[in-house]
Amino acid sequence: MSETKRILKGYIPFAKTIGNMFGPNCEIVIHNLTTTLSSVIFTFNNHVTGREVGESFDHLVNKVNMMNSK
Repeated sequence: MSETKRILKGYIPFAKTIGNMFGPNCEIVIHNLTTTLSSVIFTFNNHVTGREVGESFDHLVNKVNMMNSK
């Protein structure tokens, strides 16, 4: 495991705490921006936008563009 990934995985308990604190409509995503084509390394309450581990940062940009075009 790379040093970056190891450090980012250390934030997962904190991310879960934030998601639990703010409830089911608060999506938490941790990105590893050194791997932009598969930057999502963790999601919590991902039913909000449907983002999945392994997706790129572009998923969020595309989702926002779709929402703004309605």
